[in-house]
Amino acid sequence: MALSRIGVWSFDLVITQIMQEYIEPTNDSDSEDDSTRLTTANGTTTSRDTSSGSGSGTSNAGLINGWHYSMMNLFELGQFILTMIWSDPLVYYIPCTLSFACVVMGAIVYSVHVARMRGHLFHYQRIASAASSYLATSTSASSPLARSAAAEGDGGDV
Repeated sequence: MALSRIGVWSFDLVITQIMQEYIEPTNDSDSEDDSTRLTTANGTTTSRDTSSGSGSGTSNAGLINGWHYSMMNLFELGQFILTMIWSDPLVYYIPCTLSFACVVMGAIVYSVHVARMRGHLFHYQRIASAASSYLATSTSASSPLARSAAAEGDGGDV
């Protein structure tokens, strides 16, 4: 039970990061231009045009967070209803299976969204370069383990 809380906390951190990264920031009313500078998590800076839309230059953060919490409460209500329907411990596998299916469906939908947004799901080049640098350092002949293995091999046959 305690380990499942780590997943919940990680999910909450991811949701907070997504909300902070992808919701347009508020445009100050006394700025000269209609664009807002946005720095993403990887350090790139982009400029977004905020002149279109309602004209007030305000952020949609309140609207998006309101929908987010409304949907969370709706699904939590659904969880309570499922618990009332299948309250017998002998049929507990039914709400567990439904819960697992919903989590898998959410992971698939999010993976498709990330793949469409970035054009790929994993950073294969970063994974390959990290793996090759790890292999290069672990097979180095200057390591104490490699030297001791070479010394044992040079002892001759007994």
